[in-house]
Amino acid sequence: MTTFTDSNRPAGTYTYRLNAFTSNNIYSGISNDVTVVIGTNTTTPNTSVTPPASTNVPNTTTNTETNNGVAGKIDSFLDKTVNNINTFINTPTTTPPASTNTTPSTQTNLIKENTVKTSEEISKPIIVTSEFSLKVQDIGSTIEGFQNVNNNLKDQLVKKINENVDSIVNNTEVPVQKNNIEKINNLRDSLLEKINSNLSVSVNLNSTDVNNLKNEIDKGINNIKKIAGESTVTPENQSSSTKDITNTLNTIVQTVNNQAETLKSQGADLIYKDTNKDGISDYDSVHVYNMNPVLPSPVSNYDGKVVNAADKILLGYDPTKTELVKIPVEQPAESNIAPVTTYKVKEVSLTTDKKEIVIKGQALPNSFITLYIYSTPIMVTVKTDSKGEWQYTLDKELENGDHTVYTATVNNSGNIIAKSSGYLFTKTAEAATLKEFPAPSASVSVNRPGMFGNNNNLLLAIVISGISLMIILIILAIPNKKKEK
Repeated sequence: MTTFTDSNRPAGTYTYRLNAFTSNNIYSGISNDVTVVIGTNTTTPNTSVTPPASTNVPNTTTNTETNNGVAGKIDSFLDKTVNNINTFINTPTTTPPASTNTTPSTQTNLIKENTVKTSEEISKPIIVTSEFSLKVQDIGSTIEGFQNVNNNLKDQLVKKINENVDSIVNNTEVPVQKNNIEKINNLRDSLLEKINSNLSVSVNLNSTDVNNLKNEIDKGINNIKKIAGESTVTPENQSSSTKDITNTLNTIVQTVNNQAETLKSQGADLIYKDTNKDGISDYDSVHVYNMNPVLPSPVSNYDGKVVNAADKILLGYDPTKTELVKIPVEQPAESNIAPVTTYKVKEVSLTTDKKEIVIKGQALPNSFITLYIYSTPIMVTVKTDSKGEWQYTLDKELENGDHTVYTATVNNSGNIIAKSSGYLFTKTAEAATLKEFPAPSASVSVNRPGMFGNNNNLLLAIVISGISLMIILIILAIPNKKKEK
């Protein structure tokens, strides 16, 4: 259980939003709003730091001017140092560190919403979420969920068709000749290929597509029956297996319709539209590059060729400009955007000649993804297909050893607005393989202010220990000074 204590609040109504993150700072998509009514003002004692008793200057029986002068200087030094520590601790940091905890757990980020906030009320979250990254997470979860359902239905459909064909071949009155069995198998393979092709991208399906597929299946089954010597399928003589095929197709139609409605409610139907045909989805035009998806986008000349907006993104230029303007891209280590699970690196491998590295991953469909490959800094932008899959073949030499790859969406200002966690992979002369999914130790490391960042307890202990040592040395030096005098 996590407890959050708020104080110094005037009476009124406040709304608190709770967002959950994993130990790797991955946004989980779980959130909740809580409204609280405070009847009277709340107060809390001021925070102060008091050095341990052992650091105080001990009382002595000799009350000389020399001792009083030294003690006064020590007291002044202590007061000044403690005040500085209090100021440091109570001052919000501008760039907090990323979590490096590898123990599975859930962190909570409580964001207070109120119309009026003083400087003391404003706190900097360790990890932040942009509006776009939240949408990416929600849309990605929707698409992934429907794809899983669709894949299960597709598997059921393939199973029913195989059962139907096997039943036709095994239950004929006259054994099917060998050459006819080969024809039947070829028809079956062709039928399964059509199913795989038509149902591979469920988001692009509609009820008409599924009905056309159903007609293709009926036609294929009838052709197989003819070759096997059976009567063709009619609504009156459908077998139970054939009825199962029809029922599965009807379920797919319903699933497709539900998915279309859900995506439309999220505005994600624009992911599959490109109204002005510039190579950028209407969704990214609006939410990433701040472009009008209907009006023609500016084209440019590059290396003697005309390039459209999508080409410019892949080349690293601003798609909103006619002139070629290079975008200064933000690095993952500089971004405190929370990673989203929608962005994945799924595979790292070597080509057959073992000269080039192939990296494959997942993001939103029809979107542009920037890859960051370390420790040799390499940045490249790729475009996902209609299923959200992307692939990149690295034609540059990469030394053997461990490397980390991040993926991100970068807007035309160069800012990261959504990103993945870091994925660690190892490259040898013989292979390249992912080590973790993703690598817990490969989380983005944000620069920490000062030497110790937010580790106030460690800083306080070191400073006080140093003060104690100085006090002891000063006290030991006092008798020697008295003897000299």
